[in-house]
Amino acid sequence: MKAFSRVQLGRYYPIDSPLHRLDAAAKTACAVLLAVAAFLADSPYAVLAFVLFGLFLVYLSALPVLQIVRGLRGVLVILLITSVTQLLFAPGRVLFRLGPFNVTNAGIVNGFVYSLRIVFLTLVISLLTLTTSPTDLVRGFERLLWPLRPLGLPVQRLALVMMLAFRFLPVLLGRAEDIVVAQVSRGARLDSRNPFKRLRSLFPLVMPFFAACFRDAEAVSLALACRGWRGDGKRTSYRSYGLKPADLAALAAAVLALALVILF
Repeated sequence: MKAFSRVQLGRYYPIDSPLHRLDAAAKTACAVLLAVAAFLADSPYAVLAFVLFGLFLVYLSALPVLQIVRGLRGVLVILLITSVTQLLFAPGRVLFRLGPFNVTNAGIVNGFVYSLRIVFLTLVISLLTLTTSPTDLVRGFERLLWPLRPLGLPVQRLALVMMLAFRFLPVLLGRAEDIVVAQVSRGARLDSRNPFKRLRSLFPLVMPFFAACFRDAEAVSLALACRGWRGDGKRTSYRSYGLKPADLAALAAAVLALALVILF
């Protein structure tokens, strides 16, 4: 049950901070530019600089450290697999042998670099979702894609799908927790140390969970049909969105970081 509460995607932490006050479209563009720059950087020092910059962004966000740590715990397995794969299979100068595998200097460097890239990407995504409400995030996504609308891209429908995904992820996790509690109260054993027994005990949870998902999807589709939503035409917004000097400064910093990585 605790595993569901560790998922940070779609959760918004409403406080006042410099990152919270940035425009959602500007934050999304900055996150994409910084992620691309971090994955284009080859030097371990450059990638480490990105991670340190990510920690500085965490400080600016004024978020509790526990919120960020929870987001990082979800990628520990990916970090471990990436590090071990690079450590054991990357070609290079052999430093020592680890059983049938050769540990090379390039493997150590690549494992370090790739792990830092994943950490930075996780930090960027966590900060984006934790400092931006789902509604603002979807509106920012829609504004970024709006220039592609003349090409036939269904921008409003994509924005609606994204909004529903962010809105319903915490709801579905809550439903999963309710189903687990109901099954445990009926005597189900979900904490077995045997992985096969634990996997078999999850089967009674699957059908109620999917049934709840289909009921929610049907209710949403019926609500959209009753309101006459068609997904075309220009919509108005109650709030006015626009870039402020702080947003332009953040975009300039992200573009500068990407340009430096490409040039050097």
